[in-house]
Amino acid sequence: MCNITIYHWVTGLLILLLAILAIYLHQKSQKKHKKSIKKLKREGDIRYRDLSNLLPQLVVELDKDGQFSFINDAGLEFLGYSKFEIKNGFSIFQIIHPDDLSNFKEEFLYLLEGGVNKGQEFRIVTKGGESFFVVLFLKAIETEDYSQAGLRGFIIDITDRKKLERQVLSAILETEDKERRRYSEDLHDGLGPLLSTIKLYINQMKSKKVSKEEENEMFTFANELLDEAISTTRNIANNILPGSIVDNGLVAAINSFCHRVKQAGTIQIIFNHNINSRFNNNVEINFYRIIIELVNNSIKHGNAKSVEISLIFDDNKLVLNYIDDGVGFDVNTSELGLGINNIKNRSQSLNGEYQFKSEANHGMTFSLDVKMSNIDL
Repeated sequence: MCNITIYHWVTGLLILLLAILAIYLHQKSQKKHKKSIKKLKREGDIRYRDLSNLLPQLVVELDKDGQFSFINDAGLEFLGYSKFEIKNGFSIFQIIHPDDLSNFKEEFLYLLEGGVNKGQEFRIVTKGGESFFVVLFLKAIETEDYSQAGLRGFIIDITDRKKLERQVLSAILETEDKERRRYSEDLHDGLGPLLSTIKLYINQMKSKKVSKEEENEMFTFANELLDEAISTTRNIANNILPGSIVDNGLVAAINSFCHRVKQAGTIQIIFNHNINSRFNNNVEINFYRIIIELVNNSIKHGNAKSVEISLIFDDNKLVLNYIDDGVGFDVNTSELGLGINNIKNRSQSLNGEYQFKSEANHGMTFSLDVKMSNIDL
């Protein structure tokens, strides 16, 4: 009986020792496993930080309160802060532009709760006070128990892109403004002189100072000018050159216009030229509209009785000389009309050298010298 009791006691002791040994070995294995996991995690973190420091973008990690737990080298350099400043507690809310802070806080909480990142744009302010546009691509960091430990991701500087967008927008607005001015000039230069000449015919016909035959001729010419005005309107709408120039060239268009003006009987026009070839559309349209604007000003404002127009092409230069015997004007005044300004603008668009000369009651002269090599085709 005593031997059986000793046997059971020894067996129980052995089982207890084996159990203790098993528990010890298990705990030792667990500790080793945890150390291995910690080592792998530490090595992974090191590799992650090493790779992050190679990237030109800002790589960041934030805790649940928005404190930086990591910023890569590019981020530190961009923001102007040191690792010491980051380690001593530095929040992402401190670099968000005050005007964007409210929206960013909402975005931060949304992402922390597992929200989908939409790459929203914000402004950040560096230590030096410079403001930059950035896009934040952040994602929640999940722990082993699936709770949110913070955010991790990229901050990408898009300031250059924003500047480019502004430049493109500025260019679009500038182009639109130029187009508006061009349409204004086209309407003024293309339709204005035609309608003014038509008015001259009508006034002459109303004056009863012309014969029936002359009145019929004026009616015919006025009707032709109306047709050209309609055609010019259509061409302006379609951004096409005036039909008379497209079809027949600069000299024929000037001759036709001068002939119609002379038929009104209020002004004499002498047109001399040595042109026997065509020029590019830009040259022809601008010279044509400069000339008809000059004639229009001589009639409406100068009260001129005669005009001389000379158009000479020599040594790859096209030279216009214009003279009238009207009342003249002060060329130095700052309140020049739209017509004179349009003449200047068109002359400048041809890179031409131009000059107005005029004195009160002594008429007006205008010269334009354009080198074909200076034309922007």
